[in-house]
Amino acid sequence: MTHSIWIIFSILISIACLFFILPLIKVRKSLLTSNDQLLVKENVRLFNEQLVDLENQKNTRRINEADFQTLKLELERNLLHSYQSLKAKQLAPVVKKAHLVYLLILVIFILGVFFLYQRLGAGSDLRIIELQQAKQNADYQAMLDKRMPDLSGSSELIQQLEKRLESDTENLQYWFLLARLSSERNDFAKAARAYQEIINRDQSSGLVMAELAQAMFLRDKHKMTDEIGQMAKKALTIESDNTTALGLSGIYAFSKKEYLNAIDYWQRAVKLLGGNSEGGRGLTQGIEKAKALYLAEGGTEEKLQKFLSPKSISLSVAVDPNIQTDPNQLVYVYARAWKGSKMPLAITRIPLSQLPTKVTLTEAMAMSPSATLANAEQVELVARISQDGSANAKPGDWQTSQGPFDLNQLPDSISLVIDKQIE
Repeated sequence: MTHSIWIIFSILISIACLFFILPLIKVRKSLLTSNDQLLVKENVRLFNEQLVDLENQKNTRRINEADFQTLKLELERNLLHSYQSLKAKQLAPVVKKAHLVYLLILVIFILGVFFLYQRLGAGSDLRIIELQQAKQNADYQAMLDKRMPDLSGSSELIQQLEKRLESDTENLQYWFLLARLSSERNDFAKAARAYQEIINRDQSSGLVMAELAQAMFLRDKHKMTDEIGQMAKKALTIESDNTTALGLSGIYAFSKKEYLNAIDYWQRAVKLLGGNSEGGRGLTQGIEKAKALYLAEGGTEEKLQKFLSPKSISLSVAVDPNIQTDPNQLVYVYARAWKGSKMPLAITRIPLSQLPTKVTLTEAMAMSPSATLANAEQVELVARISQDGSANAKPGDWQTSQGPFDLNQLPDSISLVIDKQIE
C-alpha cells in the first residue's frame, strides 16, 4: 500500500514538473523574440540610414550602379552579422538567468510539496499504518511462538500517534488506538486521558465508556469510586452485554454492600464469558463471596434463592372494548430494555381472541442468547395488536406500553390495556 502511494506521489510530482518545464521553454522563446525585436529595430534603423545615404550617392552619380549594389550587399551582411553577435551576447545571460530562476522555483515547489505532504498530508498516517502493521505481525508471531508480545515495539507507534493528534485532535480512531496501546503497557493514566478525549467528542459508544471506567479503576490501584461506577452503569445503558461494564458495575455494587446487585451483574457477565473462561472463573468466585456476605449481614436463604432463579415477568393483557378489532389478529407481548437497544428481551404472541389473559415472559423467550431478561435491570413492557401479523410495529397497529420496571423489585401485579393506535 505504501509503495503504491509513493508511486502515485511520484507521478503527480512529474506532472507538476511539466507545468514548470513547458512554460520555461515558452519563456525562452518569448525572451528571445522580445530581445530580437529590440536589436532588429535598432539595426534596421541604422541600415535604412546608410541605405538612404548610398542611394543619394548613386543619384548624385558619386557611385555607379555596380558600386551601389556591392555596398548595399555589404550593409545587409553587416546587419545580419550584428544581429547574430548581439543576440549571442545579450540573450544568453537572460536565458540562463531565466533557466536558473525557473529551476529554483521547481526545486522549491517539489520540496514544498514534500514538506506539506509530511506536515499536513498522509505522510505521518502512512507511518502509523506501517508501525501498526509491524506490531500486529510481531504480536501474531509471538502468539505462534507461545510467548508474551514485546511491548517495547509499540513505543514509536505511540509517539507517532501523540504527534499526529497534536494536529488532528478530532481523530477518534487514533485516540482509541493510543488508549489501547497505553493500556497494554500498563500506562493507565495515559489510557484514561485518551479515552476521555473520545468521550468528550462522542458519548455513543458503550465500549469506550466501559474501557474508560476500567482504565480509571486500574489507574487508581483498584479503588472504586462513584465516578467509575456510574460510568460503567452508563455504558450498560448503551451496551447491556458489555462484560467489562458488567464486571465493574458488580464491583461498584459490592463496594456499596449491594450484594444481590453485584451477583446479578457478575452472573450476567459469566453467561457471556463462559464459566470455564479465566474471567468467568474469577467472577464466579466473586459471586460466591457476595452470597456469603449477603447471608452474613442478615439476608435470608429464601430471598437469595428467589433472586438467583431465572427471571420472569407475569402480567395481564387486555384490549380496550371501545376499539374495533379482528379476533383473528395476533397480539405481541414483550419486554425490552428501558434504555439502549429496543430489541425484545423476551417476546411471545397470542391470538387476539384469547384476550384478556395472563402472560409470563421468561428468559427462554429471548430472541438472542446475549439479550435476555437476565441481562437487564429495568424493562419496558409492550403489548401490540398487529394488523398484518408482523412483529414490527406499523401505522394502524394498536398498542400500549408501561415502564420502567425494576426486575429485582417487580410489583405484585402488572396490567396492560391496549388502547392507543400507532400513527
